[in-house]
Amino acid sequence: AGGVPGGGGGEGATKMQVHKQLACLGKRVCQHAHEVLMTLCKALGAHGMTDKAASRAAAVLKRILTGALSREVLTGRHLHQVIMCVVFGVCKVEEVHGATFRTIIGEHQTLYDEPESLYWMVFIGPAADQTGNLIEFYNKRFIPACKDLLLSPPPAASIPWAPSPPSAPPSTRSPQRVRRRSPSRPSRAPPPPPPRACSRRCGLRRRRPLSARQLSARIRKVDRAAWWCRPCRRRASS
Repeated sequence: AGGVPGGGGGEGATKMQVHKQLACLGKRVCQHAHEVLMTLCKALGAHGMTDKAASRAAAVLKRILTGALSREVLTGRHLHQVIMCVVFGVCKVEEVHGATFRTIIGEHQTLYDEPESLYWMVFIGPAADQTGNLIEFYNKRFIPACKDLLLSPPPAASIPWAPSPPSAPPSTRSPQRVRRRSPSRPSRAPPPPPPRACSRRCGLRRRRPLSARQLSARIRKVDRAAWWCRPCRRRASS
């Protein structure tokens, strides 16, 4: 039996579409995590949190969410739990002594209406029933996995929030020739109207328009809508 024509192309397009959707979902999650982190760091400003420490915390969180540690750190845990551990770890490195776990949890409770289990029932593993408080998770799981990230200097280049979707395969068509358009020329002014001929058809033409004084000095019996040359006006006035 022959294969279905075009089946491979449809499967590849479906995989690409799924990858794009997952990349879009990951980008939204990372952006939400960044907003929560910046809000918490701003609230901790009264406790000595600096802009340098906040920038470093953002870089560490990006590397956790977009790197190989995301599955180890996030599996079975709330995103806010990881964010609070990142903030505390960076404050320890940057020597922000006012930002303790008590102050971080207190500011988080003020900002977000979360249950108490978020702080006191954190999955530690490996068994599903092995839980502990946030400090135990920080000491037993977070520090062994993320210690190098906390101590390493933040990268100079920005890390993308989520992996970009794969680009479309190159087209086999020959590149089309692009025609260059000449720069648009400025529009020219319309030509002046032709000179008006005498209404009596004597062959003379008016070169310049009459002024208001000339119009008011016309003879009343001459029609104002028509124009007579000077000899015809003299003959009409005589």
